[in-house]
Amino acid sequence: MTLEEMQKQKIYLITVFDRCEPYSRWGYHLGDTRSVGFRYSFELAEEVVKNNMCDIWEYCYRDYACIEELGCELYPYAQERWFYKYNRDINGYEEIEEPVFLKDHGPIGGIG
Repeated sequence: MTLEEMQKQKIYLITVFDRCEPYSRWGYHLGDTRSVGFRYSFELAEEVVKNNMCDIWEYCYRDYACIEELGCELYPYAQERWFYKYNRDINGYEEIEEPVFLKDHGPIGGIG
């Protein structure tokens, strides 16, 4: 794979966290976070989240999830991201709007 081809490649990082609330005027609090893995397409990443595959909810407390589109590079920054909230009735996550207080903040997941 050439460098040019690699720079076009995307991964979709899946991160779960237990809180989603503003901390102060400039920050936020996500509580305990964990990047559980990635997929090479958004559709496959969303399938993992919506169906709570491998119990990414982790038994009872990871109420939020985020999928971040990242380029294959060092210290990647999310080019796009989607947020989800866990629904106990369906044992899966449902998409929600990106919280306003997170719109201008850095990555949710942990690479780099």
